Amino acid sequence: MSLYLTLVHLLIGLTFAPSLIYSSSSPIVQSKTGIIRGTTIVKPGSILVNQFLGVPYAQPPIGSRRFGRPQPLASDPLRTIDATKPAATCVQFPHIAEAINPLLNFDANHKVSEDCLYLNIYAPYVNESESSSSALPVMVWLAGEGFDFADANQFDGSYLSAFGQVIVITVQYRVGVFGFLKDDIISQGNMGIWDQVEALKWIQDNVAVFGGDSKKVTVFGRFSGSMAITHLLTSPLLRNLNEPLFSKAILMSGVAVDEWTMEKAPLERSNSFIHALGCDQLNASKCLYFASSDEILSKSGYGWKPTTDNVLITDGPFAALSRGEIARGVESVMIGSTASEGSLCLLTWMVTKRNIYNKLISGDLTEQQMISLAKKDLKTYKTGNGDAVFQSFIKSRTLKSGMPLAREYVNFCSNLLINSHSERLASILNTLDIETSSYKLHYKPGFSLAPDFIETGSHGDDVLLAFGLPFNNPSEADERDLSVSSSLLSLISSFAWSIDLSTVSSAPNGDLIISRRPSPSKLTLNAPLCNGTSIPNSCSMKKTLSTFINMLDSKPSVKTSIPNYSS
Repeated sequence: MSLYLTLVHLLIGLTFAPSLIYSSSSPIVQSKTGIIRGTTIVKPGSILVNQFLGVPYAQPPIGSRRFGRPQPLASDPLRTIDATKPAATCVQFPHIAEAINPLLNFDANHKVSEDCLYLNIYAPYVNESESSSSALPVMVWLAGEGFDFADANQFDGSYLSAFGQVIVITVQYRVGVFGFLKDDIISQGNMGIWDQVEALKWIQDNVAVFGGDSKKVTVFGRFSGSMAITHLLTSPLLRNLNEPLFSKAILMSGVAVDEWTMEKAPLERSNSFIHALGCDQLNASKCLYFASSDEILSKSGYGWKPTTDNVLITDGPFAALSRGEIARGVESVMIGSTASEGSLCLLTWMVTKRNIYNKLISGDLTEQQMISLAKKDLKTYKTGNGDAVFQSFIKSRTLKSGMPLAREYVNFCSNLLINSHSERLASILNTLDIETSSYKLHYKPGFSLAPDFIETGSHGDDVLLAFGLPFNNPSEADERDLSVSSSLLSLISSFAWSIDLSTVSSAPNGDLIISRRPSPSKLTLNAPLCNGTSIPNSCSMKKTLSTFINMLDSKPSVKTSIPNYSS
């Protein structure tokens, strides 16, 4: 401990420390909000990664700050932060264990807390005798499976960091009633998305000490995490900042659709919740502040969503984009999906009506039942003229003779929830001169939890591959899983590095299809490759990937789709 305190005192007063300092193999950095001690971990293949878990980015939203916008941490060079283990997840209902893939870090004990505004930071290892010659791109992950659930701790960013030579940061933010309650007096709403903004501000101020480039930040997320990013892309607050918070975005499995991803009657929803909690309307504020988090959660229910707050969100994303409104500094957007995104509907039925789910996976669904499910989904996720959409669906069914009803239903859900809106967003972004690319995962990994009748990649499969999680236990992983995972790792890290995606190969056998839609004013990204100067670590990125694959003794024949960055 004496050596650690000595280092603390040596670092006091420094405003910038571009290099890591090591004490007994522990990386230590001086941030503006304190001195942070992490750990160096060893991954399969002897790959080393520095990780800093449970790094605070805002004051705890407790007491009088409950339901309030996040408050920044004060600068304190004397503060010491133990970032050797993850902090608690934000308060939310327990995740359904059978819906959580074993590749994720699942907390069976469900450790949650209102004191939860923390980051997990993963950085490529740098030898004590070496210093990084250039700053690395930063990739900020926003988890989310509906605005009631998000757990950054589930996602191990170490593989993506090592493979792509990027800084990976996963963000905890408030969800459910704690993140999206809106009331005239108690809360202005959208606290969860305000948390994300505060995290991005902290990253801008501090990522350099971890080796990151604050001007090369990519935000990426899945489903509601992706939807939150869509709101950030069109936020007037981010349009009017002097310096952008990010320059790139990867939207995986969903974009925010005005009609069903925003709460249209937030005050009614809040009043119903306050009544259910047993609070008198006149004393609602006092009642809410003194109630326990367990009491609040138990009466809150599901389905909380963002809403307009006249500062961060003033309109739906598509409405804002139609007026040409987009956040300052956004250069390019990637939109990702799987071929069977509609498996998300199966998850909904598994939770709400198990008998319907059982019929779907057993093949006992009748045609009338399938049509009835489609009608219910159109009502739930109403978007535009639902009747016209339904009639179009019925008419198209005549072209699908022989397709199993359950698979037909999944395809319908894929188009209803994800595909149609993603394509619409891509078209609008293209008209705004935003470089747009996309990928679609057709391959169904061996670890997929989707039922057997789904033969292609399902909702969430791409995320696990993109994080490189099959490499956690490569001796038990399917060889093709590792190959496709390498392809996705190469793709998203190349995107973060601003490498021309035409140099990135799609996975063989049509497993992963990559497409690119240049903006009207650009034919290529014009990014120099290995012999250029704006991407100084692109060569080492390729070498890291190759070295890792070659060192997997149990899988010596794995083939990867690594772009050729050498000249």
